[in-house]
Amino acid sequence: MVELANNLADQPGGSEKNLSIGQKIAGVIVSPGETMAHITARPTFWFPVLLIALGQFILLLARFPLYMQTVREEVALALQQVEGLQLTEAAVEQYVNFGAYFGLAAAPVSSMISWMVITLGFFLLLKLFKGEGSFKQYLAVTGYAYIIMGLNILLTLVVSFFTGQLYLDASLAHVSRIIAPDLHGTYLYGIIRGIDLFTVWYFAVMGIGAAAVSKTSSGKVSLVTAILFIASVLISAVNYRYL
Repeated sequence: MVELANNLADQPGGSEKNLSIGQKIAGVIVSPGETMAHITARPTFWFPVLLIALGQFILLLARFPLYMQTVREEVALALQQVEGLQLTEAAVEQYVNFGAYFGLAAAPVSSMISWMVITLGFFLLLKLFKGEGSFKQYLAVTGYAYIIMGLNILLTLVVSFFTGQLYLDASLAHVSRIIAPDLHGTYLYGIIRGIDLFTVWYFAVMGIGAAAVSKTSSGKVSLVTAILFIASVLISAVNYRYL
């Protein structure tokens, strides 16, 4: 797929057609190599900005009662890890309310910061490998790759009405909860929970997009993508350990 993206981006006139938003959404899912070549030739990111900033926020707002319940459960698990700490019910509820509303307000900001940091990582690391492309082009391809996470958010919203769970778990955490239930709440569990189908797919599509922009070898792009993926999993493990 990386080589396909490079080849399409190199073809004269091969990326001149302007794709609609609907075509880009479908293309990122079913034919990311060709779609990323088009996006590289015509980099825009107003749609990714809206999707990244509002996707998680809308999910939490739409399922706010379930979100509050999830935060309450996470707080309870976190407090269990602190020996000797005793709080009144009122204090715990105040802590839950603060965490829930702060998390809701911070969701757009944290999502945008994460996008910028990942994009900067691709840009700087691939520049070390003499990669081509502007930061705007990298923003465009990584931004449209977030369509994969948007699909995850949409599925999570629908499935939550049937499962009563706010987060769609497509990771190996199911296995770990059966084999080693004591891992739940630990950093190692957070790492396992962070390696899920949609996150792997998301980074793979970003790698395809980065290849289309940088025009470097598949090996170099794969290495950079793997480094950023591992860094993302290690950082997010702190938040995922209670999910």
